[in-house]
Amino acid sequence: MTMESILNLARAGRVGRIVSVLRYRHLSRHLRARQRPLSPPGKERLVAALTKHYFRDPPDYLSTQAGKKDLDDHVIGRTYVDRRTIVPWLDTLFRLDGAKIIEIGCGTCSSTVALAEQGAEVFGYDIDEASLAVGSERLSIYGVKADLIKGNATEIPAAQIAEVNAVIYFATAEHMTLDEKLSSFSAVWGSLHSGAYLIVVETPNRLWWFDSHTALLPFYMWLPDDLATHYSRFSPRFPFNERLRPPVTAQTLLSLTRTGRAASYHEFELSLGGLSALQISSLNRWNRGNLLQFAKWFAVDRSFEKWLRRHGPRVGNAFYESYLQLAIRKP
Repeated sequence: MTMESILNLARAGRVGRIVSVLRYRHLSRHLRARQRPLSPPGKERLVAALTKHYFRDPPDYLSTQAGKKDLDDHVIGRTYVDRRTIVPWLDTLFRLDGAKIIEIGCGTCSSTVALAEQGAEVFGYDIDEASLAVGSERLSIYGVKADLIKGNATEIPAAQIAEVNAVIYFATAEHMTLDEKLSSFSAVWGSLHSGAYLIVVETPNRLWWFDSHTALLPFYMWLPDDLATHYSRFSPRFPFNERLRPPVTAQTLLSLTRTGRAASYHEFELSLGGLSALQISSLNRWNRGNLLQFAKWFAVDRSFEKWLRRHGPRVGNAFYESYLQLAIRKP
């Protein structure tokens, strides 16, 4: 390695640290000390597992710029963000070390690693066998344990829910059908013990004017599903803009839902009952303890969020933010 290469790496490291300080809140020493490193051989194993099991369609996707970015995000990006945001926020609600957590939609276990390395006992559910295969490999690479179960969110035993500190829908609620959401939210809420949490993270809010999750289009989440299917061809996001084609069938609509169709306070009110008296904590609000995050929210999101609150029912401010990232404590 040349001296110039070493200097470039050093500069990149300094820039990364500066960005981290600006973007994220301070990470406590006890959380940072438990993080497991990803070795170069481990990274190679993870890339191989993702390439074999997860990134299967379309065949040339990983050779595109978007595909390369997506792969890098699945290898290190998601775990890094989870460690800097979701994990420290959860640790303010209940101590992760020794906690029992059901993670619905564990996928390839980026978030599962971030939870398990902190000492949490995690039960990860997902409907996709390929994702679970990658997840099992990722857990092995990092040297942590979790119970991975192939199953739908509606199939979790009530007795298991009653024993945990939290049930987390991790970037999952937006991929569930309406019946799945209503059934699962109702069952979880009915089975949680007092003081435990129903938690939703990284789910786009259906009320928001711009869909930054699925179509990258304005007002897309407001469209009925059949119209959204037809309109998907105008999306700038590849391969989403080529995946859905008329005629609109039940399978097409399910494919749209599995890609992501958001959620709002309506499903929670139907499943949990009145929301106004419940204790609801917001990850978005916690993140705004960082000055850069606060400035972004104040400049970009605050006005529309305020408009929604003015015209909507009293259900808690967290239900009017651009993404639903909230923890509801069982009384």
